Amino acid sequence: LALLAAAFFACASRAPRGANEPAEVDAAVRSAMKAMDERNFVQAEKDLARALSLSPRSDSARYEHAYLKLLMGDVRACIAEIEPMARESTASERVFHLWGSALDMLGDSGSANRAFSDGLRRFEKSALLRHGLGVIAAREGDPLSAVTAWEQGIWHDPTFAANWFASGQLYAGTEERARVVLHMETLRNLEPISARSSEAAAYMMKAYGSAVRPVAGGVEVVFTDRAPVVSPEGVAVRF
Repeated sequence: LALLAAAFFACASRAPRGANEPAEVDAAVRSAMKAMDERNFVQAEKDLARALSLSPRSDSARYEHAYLKLLMGDVRACIAEIEPMARESTASERVFHLWGSALDMLGDSGSANRAFSDGLRRFEKSALLRHGLGVIAAREGDPLSAVTAWEQGIWHDPTFAANWFASGQLYAGTEERARVVLHMETLRNLEPISARSSEAAAYMMKAYGSAVRPVAGGVEVVFTDRAPVVSPEGVAVRF
C-alpha cells in the first residue's frame, strides 16, 4: 500500500482544462487545486462544488473531486466517482491511473491491474499506466515484470521521469551498475531540483563506488552491463 501510494502521489498530475471548459469553471477548479496543494480540503470542496454546480459534467472538476476524496483518505468514495468516468469515451489516461491506484490502495491489486490494462488498450503508449503496472509487480516480488513495464514506458515516453527512477532502483539491486548510472543520471536531467534527484545522486555514487576495484598498481572501474534489449515487446535483464 505504501509503495503504490507513494508512487501515485509522485506521478499524479492534474487534469487539464477541457477544450470547452467555461472560464468560471476553470477558475474554480484551479482554486481547488491550489487549496489541495495547501492541504486546505474544506476550501477545495467548496471550490469544486461551485465548479460542478456550474458544469456538472466537467471532466476536470469531476477528476479533481475524486482526487480530493483520495487525499482525504476516502478511497472508496474516490473509486465510486472515478470508475464511471473511466467508462466514458472522453476518459483520459489520468482517470485510469487514479482508478487503478485507488483500487490498489484498497488491496485489490488484481482489479488495479485490470484498470491500468483497460487504460492501456485506449492509450497504448502511456508511460503513466505502465508505471502503475510496474509498481504492483515490484511490490508483489516480480522485478522482471516490473522493469519490463517501466522500460516499455521509457521506450514510449522517455520524458516520463518516474519510470527512469523506478527501474534504476531495481537495477541497483543487481550487477547492472551502468544501468543504475544511466537511469539515475537521466532522472537528474529531467528533474534537476527534486527530492528524487537527490536520491538518484546517492544511487549513482553507490554504483560508482562498487564499480571501483583495487588492482596491482592502482584501481580499475568495472561496469557489468548486459545491455537489455529495450522494445515494446519487453526487456531482457537478469535478477
